[in-house]
Amino acid sequence: MRKKKIFVGLIIFFLTSVNIVSQNDFDQKILYSKTNNVDINLSRYPKDFSGAILITSDNEILPFVGHAGMIINSNQIIESSCFEGVHYGPNDWDISKKTCYCSVPKSISRQKSFLAANWSQNQINKKYNYNFFNWRNAEAKKFYCSQIIWTAYYKTCQTDIAPNRPLILFPIDFVSNQATEIIYLKDICHEKK
Repeated sequence: MRKKKIFVGLIIFFLTSVNIVSQNDFDQKILYSKTNNVDINLSRYPKDFSGAILITSDNEILPFVGHAGMIINSNQIIESSCFEGVHYGPNDWDISKKTCYCSVPKSISRQKSFLAANWSQNQINKKYNYNFFNWRNAEAKKFYCSQIIWTAYYKTCQTDIAPNRPLILFPIDFVSNQATEIIYLKDICHEKK
């Protein structure tokens, strides 16, 4: 048991260290997303967009890692945490979080996003995955927050929404890449730019 705690502690330290480095790229991703989405109202929270990906840098346990969830309906999201595993959460990130970004896969219709949301609901009560390096396992039985979102789209739509294939899939990897685009933004420091 002691070895497991030490291993988990080392993994968390490594994750935090890696993500601090990747945070330097964060401002550029947000600004890039804003300039390429001039027709989208970034201030409208997409409460009813089943399958939309929520990302926040708010994380009381590991503030540099962030958190991700997927909108299910106007009241619920799916998320995975180390304390509860895969579970429902309230769809109130536009109010409850200091920072909130919502992105969607560029090549996926709303109907297919709905399929990804339905698949993720079938994972409720599955355990949390501490093996952060094995996120591309489409047959996983445990999930961390970013992993369940990637797997939902990969399994239901055969779409890789993390095409850069990072060593560890962080929530920030869904903010803006060639496969996703931002449709909502709540972050005071970026809204002023």
